Formats: sequence, C-alpha cells, structure tokens
Amino acid sequence: MSKSRRKKKRGCATGVIIFFSLILITVILVSTGVIGKIKDRINTKIYPLKYKEAIVESCEKYDMDPAFICAVIYTESKFKADASSSVGAMGLMQLMPETFEYLASKKGEEVPKDITDPATNIEYGTYYLRYMIDTYGYTDIYTAAAAYNAGPGAVNRWLSEAEYSSDGKTLHTIPYDETENYIDRIKKAEDMYESLYFDK
Repeated sequence: MSKSRRKKKRGCATGVIIFFSLILITVILVSTGVIGKIKDRINTKIYPLKYKEAIVESCEKYDMDPAFICAVIYTESKFKADASSSVGAMGLMQLMPETFEYLASKKGEEVPKDITDPATNIEYGTYYLRYMIDTYGYTDIYTAAAAYNAGPGAVNRWLSEAEYSSDGKTLHTIPYDETENYIDRIKKAEDMYESLYFDK
C-alpha cells in the first residue's frame, strides 16, 4: 500500500473517531441537562427579571399572571425603570402622566410623586390592565394588552367588526401592524418568563 493511501486511511479513521466522539459528548451533555442549563443561562440574559417581589405583589393584588406582566414590562421597556418614549410615556410599563392621574382618581389616591418608581409603575400598569379587563369585559389578557398599546377605543372598534372579531370579545385579527407585533412579542416573552422564572 502506498504512503498516500495509508495517510488517507488514517485520516478517514481519525475523522470517524472525531465524529462519533462529538456524538457521544452531545448525548452526555443532553442527558445530564447541561445544554438545557446553558440555554437557560443565555435566555436569562436576554429576558432578565428585576423587581420580582413588586411584580408578584401587584399581580396578587389585581389577580393577574406575573409572567404576563413581566412580558409587558419586557416589551415596553426591557426592565429599564427610567425608560421614556418620544410621546411622554414613562417607566417600566410606559404609562403616560395623564394615565397616572386618571388611574389615581379611579383608585381614590393622590397622584404618585414619582411615577417612574418601579413598584409604583408596576402597580399602576398592572391595575390599568386589570381595569380594562373588568371595565370593557375583555375575555383574554391579549385583548387587554392590545388596548394597552392601541387604546380601548381602537380595540372596541375592532371588536365590533366581524373582520377582526368573531364574537365581539376577542380579536382574531389585529389591523394595526404595530399592535399585532406588540402582542406577538408579549406572547413570546410570556412563554420565556413562565419557563425561566415561574414554572416551578
């Protein structure tokens, strides 16, 4: 056998060994859960959780799902307490100052001095979502989230049109691309927050 043939044969054997070694390592990593832990660690960087105590407390107070509220916060501000928008929305849940005034009057409270305070912003944002569900009779949290983004007036118009709602209570189609994308981002984030932090 020529030298080049022997080298080729050895090269093939080495390639086969490397290939099966990689398969074995992958099987070991999967079976021991290492890959899942690495994936979760990466996802916690992408989907951080801050102010968990305030979120859980507000959700218990207003009967809302904490993974959903986390998803709204993530979509609105990526958990940046000092976030502000070009139209004046402020804080973690991106509420307008006039919305704070309206909600404070509904709650029978003074308007908070610092509307960007995380616990205050979370409580008022959670209360606002609960208020919309109770006031407008939205039968799912995503209809309430659509109203949170586009306004109750827009959502109520959509619910009255068969093109967008078959039962007048939930939306099967959202005509605003921005709101449709908003709801898609919330649903994806909600799944992540549920699996990473609340699925215990």
